[in-house]
Amino acid sequence: MKARRSRTHHSVPDFAMRLRSRRQEIARALALDPADEAAAREPDAALDDLAYWLRRSWLFLQHVDRNASVAAQRNILAALVAQPIEDLSAIDELDPAVFIRIGSHLSADGRRTGPFRLMTGAASVEEVRRAVSSALDGLGRARRGRPPNTDSLALRQLAYGLAAAWASVTGMAPARRVEFKGHREYGPYRAFVATVLDAVPRQLRMTRKGAVRGVDFIARLGVESYRAAQKSASPGRPFGPLEDNCW
Repeated sequence: MKARRSRTHHSVPDFAMRLRSRRQEIARALALDPADEAAAREPDAALDDLAYWLRRSWLFLQHVDRNASVAAQRNILAALVAQPIEDLSAIDELDPAVFIRIGSHLSADGRRTGPFRLMTGAASVEEVRRAVSSALDGLGRARRGRPPNTDSLALRQLAYGLAAAWASVTGMAPARRVEFKGHREYGPYRAFVATVLDAVPRQLRMTRKGAVRGVDFIARLGVESYRAAQKSASPGRPFGPLEDNCW
């Protein structure tokens, strides 16, 4: 089985420059005073944090979002169960999404996660075979209709990153506010998301089918992802909202 090549070949945008162009607006959205000499570095630290999350989202766009669908992954894993691997070289040729899914079902070894162990050849063939079976079982049976969690993973990583950056800088968890009448969303976190999105390429806001998500959707997704990450016992979860069945 040959790895699928990503269909995106964009170079990483200069997110730091994009954010600096809106430094004043972002600082105000975070309730930071860019003119306060005593806290002069706070806005810049916040921009650095945001740039990190935007770069991370872009890497998801380049290297994850265009990988095999859940249905395709299920077929690949079923084939690997039917014809178990004989050596680890077969794993290197797999679609990256399938590779990560299998690695996620390997036990961690100290600070080395399952995917890292798989990548470095630190897992035995028997361990990998069990991980393949576990990964297939984890997907469950195929269901009719649109699978859950099929929004762009880059979009979901973006939403989570904005929420994480907000919490890091303000010390407050991101939260939604909705008017009782009209159901219009508002509030400081939504205003922050709207401000940052002005500096974000449209590609990061797009679903797999090309629709561009709005501010309310991304703010809501960020709040949900951040809360899920806080409740999770997984050590890798603070770096993104990607559960095993989202790959």
